[in-house]
Amino acid sequence: MEAFNFLKERAQNKLQGWRENTLSAGKEILIKSVVQSIPTYLMSCFELPKQLCWDIQQLMAKFCLKARYYPNTTFLDAMVMPDMSFSWRSILTGRNILTNGMRFQIGSGNSVSLWKDPWLPLPYSFKPFSPPMDGTESWLVGDIIDHEKAEACRAGLLLAIHQGWDDLIMETDCAMLVDALTGVEDDFSQIGRIVGDCKEYLCSFNSFEIRHVYREANRVTHRLAHIASLSNFDNCWLRETPSIIEDVLFEDLCNLTRGFGITSPSMYLSSVS
Repeated sequence: MEAFNFLKERAQNKLQGWRENTLSAGKEILIKSVVQSIPTYLMSCFELPKQLCWDIQQLMAKFCLKARYYPNTTFLDAMVMPDMSFSWRSILTGRNILTNGMRFQIGSGNSVSLWKDPWLPLPYSFKPFSPPMDGTESWLVGDIIDHEKAEACRAGLLLAIHQGWDDLIMETDCAMLVDALTGVEDDFSQIGRIVGDCKEYLCSFNSFEIRHVYREANRVTHRLAHIASLSNFDNCWLRETPSIIEDVLFEDLCNLTRGFGITSPSMYLSSVS
């Protein structure tokens, strides 16, 4: 796929040049005759991936439709214009039905408004019911995700200090938090104050290490966080493994101890005790 990326780049550059020079009549014919002919020679020599063909087709569709009907916004925010065709007016009329039952799927959350966009797994509005708190009106969903992870980091450091630990290894799946804690520059983001506290607490240890782990490798933490969200009490385990995470912990351990004959959590616990 990567070997053919230059075809997509050539098509994108060609469309970008046309966008800067406004086109009117014959746009569709021009696109079909020029852009679709770019990969013709290679198609006679190789079988191009379907994904590449889909990407080029998507670029052409966006150029034809977006440039005319919503050049500076998205489909969800596009307004009805006087020169719109009957088909597009009908599409925008039916859009209201679509948006009533639609919500964002959260990844990083860096493009979704915390208070204005529908993203919560709740019926009807999918938006927060409470009014925005002071200073959070412009927050994105990604800000609160990072905020919660930073709060958890600070609480974990305070616990380690309270237990009198001298050496510390802390893992998190938030890459931005790792960069903030290991960086030397001041953090002026939404979590800057919490990061400052964490850096101060880290100075209490003889040695420490902040590691980034992928979310798929952090399932034990995810299970504990889910349990904590359903509990009204603070829970802390320091010596014994809680039974509620044994199955997830055992699956992770199997990946590390494959070939050692360990077939149950009790066998592992007895082998290390």
